[in-house]
Amino acid sequence: MILWTIQSIGAYDFLMSNGYLRTLESLSDDYFLDAYEWISKIMTQKIGPPPEKVKYPIWCWYQIRGIKKRPDMRIKGYSNKGDKIVLLTVEVDEKDVLLSDFMTWHIALNNQYMADDEEEDNEKSFRSPDEIKNSWLKVFNLDYDDEYHGFMKNKSIQATMWEIKIEQIKKVEFFIAR
Repeated sequence: MILWTIQSIGAYDFLMSNGYLRTLESLSDDYFLDAYEWISKIMTQKIGPPPEKVKYPIWCWYQIRGIKKRPDMRIKGYSNKGDKIVLLTVEVDEKDVLLSDFMTWHIALNNQYMADDEEEDNEKSFRSPDEIKNSWLKVFNLDYDDEYHGFMKNKSIQATMWEIKIEQIKKVEFFIAR
């Protein structure tokens, strides 16, 4: 499976020096830790446990706006303007990857309930933290193809995995973020 990940030059240098790249817990945004811990738990169930001392996944792109191709680095928003960044093309075994819908993932990031449709979304009933987290499992349903969840022809699909190994790197491209 071919994936793409956008990393800082520091992350790239670490990869080149150590032979692997993993997410540092200290660099994770505290606001999103609940969702990161949840997806890490699901990853452990689906693809196996992380390497020692790894708590959160590496994020990659599988598909952007319905097309399986590398990110267009001319687009703004991949990093702060002027940052030196690197786009890595990696080839990984699909058994080591968990795919999820990029847009619906933001519902989990914001600790919200993920409804099946607009009617359910408009309900104002109380939902327990367990109900909310259980609803997040819908981020892995890549078969949704409707107006409410998004049409497949437009979906961006992200991939999470525990680490990237240097031997998985197929291409390295350097950029200045716009």
